[in-house]
Amino acid sequence: MHQTKMFQTFGQTWRHSSLRSTAGIRGQPLHFTPQGPLVHMKSRHCNELETLASQSELRFTIMSIHPTTDVPQGTRACIFGGNRGIGLAVTERLLSVGAEVCYLSRAPADDSRATGAQHLPVDLRSPKDTRRAFHDAIDTLGGLDLLVFGSASFDRGRLEHLDPQTWDSVVAVNLSAAFHIMQEAIPVLRNSTCPRIIVISSITGPVTGLPGMAHYGATKSALEGLVRGTAVELAPDGITVNAVQPGLILTDNMRESYGAERLEQMDSLVPGGTIGRPEDIAAAISYLASPAAGFVTGTTLCVDGGMTLTENPYAP
Repeated sequence: MHQTKMFQTFGQTWRHSSLRSTAGIRGQPLHFTPQGPLVHMKSRHCNELETLASQSELRFTIMSIHPTTDVPQGTRACIFGGNRGIGLAVTERLLSVGAEVCYLSRAPADDSRATGAQHLPVDLRSPKDTRRAFHDAIDTLGGLDLLVFGSASFDRGRLEHLDPQTWDSVVAVNLSAAFHIMQEAIPVLRNSTCPRIIVISSITGPVTGLPGMAHYGATKSALEGLVRGTAVELAPDGITVNAVQPGLILTDNMRESYGAERLEQMDSLVPGGTIGRPEDIAAAISYLASPAAGFVTGTTLCVDGGMTLTENPYAP
């Protein structure tokens, strides 16, 4: 009995049947995975695939040239920091489209929106614990298609008075943990049909600066450099690596820190008249994780309502 499966090649979805050949395309072999074979090729080479199919027992048919902007159902997603704020919104969004979600954080979400997701504890300050917890998550999911790194430390302190321990802790959580996780994820993602790495950055550091957040901003700028370099390295494997850059986002932490009066004042900083919501960032991540974003890699998607575009809010 011949089994029909689906797999993706740079944003296009293909179906294969009667697979009994290991022939390669443009010198690139077919990589066999539990989900089927992976072929990494550019869309202009699709005619070569059809020619190969006509000359062998390997048969392909194009199913769609308009790939979906939804995360494929059954996507195995691992989210670091998925228990609150933006991370929780990402967890909820992925669950709503049928993804299998495992989120890692120090504590589980105290919110029903995370119901259906698996939680694993992790101490990102420890490289050993970080790698162990990540492997446990992969075992829990039975593989990996999507990695979202959204964990961050917000310990404030002006540079003049910042103690080295605080610096080391922020760097460990915000930057070094991403390095350890991404390094472990690469060989696993090569077995995915829609492999994605998405890092949650910030406008603070790469675009703007805040008093008491120089160390935080430095890690976010470094994260985006990590994204760009890794994207180039992994492009031949079909693994996309991108960042999302939130602006002012109304999280519970922001409500507690700023209060209603100051939040109302902050709304005026955004051209549209209101700061963003965690769901706005989750929507951006959902797009980057979808088959439609298969040709998007090494980029940073700024989601700030146009706030950083305003040169002078008092201009006539």
